[in-house]
Amino acid sequence: MLSVQQQPLLIEQIEGHSITPSVEFRPLQPADFLPVKEAHAALFPIDYDDSFFHKATKGIDRIWSCAAFSASPYGEQQLVGFITAKMVFLHECDTTDRQHLGLLSAVVDHDRVLYILTLGVLEGYRHQGIASTLIQMVCQHGFETRCRAVFLHVITYNTAAQALYTRQGFTCVARLSNFYYIATGRQPDPATVVYDAYLYVQFIGPGGGLVTPWDMITLAWTPVRSALGRIHSCMPGFCRQQVHQYPTGPPADAFSDPEAAIAATSPVDPSNSSTCSNLVPSDCSYLPPNLQLQLQQPQQHQQQQQRLALPWSRQRHRGSTF
Repeated sequence: MLSVQQQPLLIEQIEGHSITPSVEFRPLQPADFLPVKEAHAALFPIDYDDSFFHKATKGIDRIWSCAAFSASPYGEQQLVGFITAKMVFLHECDTTDRQHLGLLSAVVDHDRVLYILTLGVLEGYRHQGIASTLIQMVCQHGFETRCRAVFLHVITYNTAAQALYTRQGFTCVARLSNFYYIATGRQPDPATVVYDAYLYVQFIGPGGGLVTPWDMITLAWTPVRSALGRIHSCMPGFCRQQVHQYPTGPPADAFSDPEAAIAATSPVDPSNSSTCSNLVPSDCSYLPPNLQLQLQQPQQHQQQQQRLALPWSRQRHRGSTF
């Protein structure tokens, strides 16, 4: 495991305040869709799908965001800086990243980490502490949500970003070859399309990057819990504890987006193609064969889509600290 001395968080009390009298911070909102999209296009040499901005401005798909706004003379707010990050479980992360982070052990498979997706400050508002404050805020969010670490990738030619993250307590743990492929023509050298990246991390959770005794206890208890489950399934029906079945789904307060909470707690989710799992037992064994086939096909399609969507990998979610 990678032995990294945990550094204290340098978090300022900035909620509801600003670095300068004209700059304020708040999460991105749906109304910020166009400003944040234009800011990404102006700052980064790659293009993002609209779905990314919809998720970032609505706070769904475990994406967290914060933005800096400057008040105009007419009382309107202008977006001048932003940061987006995604909470992921370690078993969803790329194996190479986990190895360099020292978190490859199966003991921490279900621990959470925070991955910085994008960070940018518009020209004319730099060197005012905005980027430093945004980084401190994302580290504070990771600490409050019990994430083990905050990490990101920085393209090799961005020396300013490398210095910024180093000042904020991040450590460069690896250089990854051929990490970025940029062919938009907006990169510094249009003739070069392949770039390396540096992997930066700051450990903020208990134990830093080391396996704690609680991690070992959790790993040891996992096979015991599985064995108890198998024993319970083999017991006669009259010996089992009768559990009432209620509609499944996470509690509504587990979502930051009200629409996502409504969709998850509804008895029938219209976006879910698996009608069998929502309306009838999962095996559909009591239905006629023709109906079983019709209901199982969308369920199998959904399971296939879920397999294709995992694991969360850097191939689909590469950070953009250019």
